[in-house]
Parts: sequence; structure tokens; C-alpha cells
Amino acid sequence: MILAAQPNADDFRQWHAAGVRHVLNVRTPAEMERVRESGFDQAALLAELGMSYTQVPLGGDAYPMRQEPVTALRDLLERDDALVLVHCASTTRAAQVWAAHQVRDIGRAPTEVYRELEPIGLWPLPLEKLSGVPLEIEARR
Repeated sequence: MILAAQPNADDFRQWHAAGVRHVLNVRTPAEMERVRESGFDQAALLAELGMSYTQVPLGGDAYPMRQEPVTALRDLLERDDALVLVHCASTTRAAQVWAAHQVRDIGRAPTEVYRELEPIGLWPLPLEKLSGVPLEIEARR
């Protein structure tokens, strides 16, 4: 499982060589159109490399937070033992999808999962930073 900001062609080639076979893109169609306009056709490259490509947009009013990207990730992870890359523009949405999968499908504690995302800036939460009060996130099942 790899989380990333928007990869370039060389990134995809390196990840393919390292065993990544599935890509989940949570960027919106408008975002991907800007990538294509820059001269990079991600879908074409992934097809050339033989990597499966799934796009489930997440972000903005048109693509609100919902469970479809999490389900898509779960399905890719269950497909085989190959590595899965999840990406967006900055890694934030990709990390949120991974965190939701960990909590919903694996049953991990939300605080534990979020603490693993500290290197990309998703922990501590803004409320904890602003208040100075340590927080725990609890799942109610």
C-alpha cells in the first residue's frame, strides 16, 4: 500500500518495477484534465504498464466525502497480493481513504490510524493543536 501526491510517469514506472499493480486515483475529473493538459496521460501510461486503474473522485461539492473510494480500495486490496497505490493531488485525500479503510474494514482504532498519518500533517488534529488538549478519536460500532 502506497499513498502519494500526483505521480509523474517516472514515479509510475518505478512503482510498477517495485510491484505496484493497482492504482486508485481519488482526484476529480477537472483535476485530471489539468494533468492531461500538461501533457501527461496517466490512464494511457498505466494501460501501457499493465496496471489496473480505478478513479473514484473525492473532493468539492460534486464529489463529497462518501464510502465509495474506501470500498474501491478494499476491493483492490482483496483482488490479489499486489501492491496498491492510492493518490490525489497532495496525499491528503488518499490518506483519508486509507484511514477510513483501516477503521471500517480492518477494525483499527481511529486515533491509532491517524497518529500514523502525522508525517503528512493529518495528526494532531487542528483542534488538538489549537487547544493544547490531547485528543482521542473513538469509533462507535
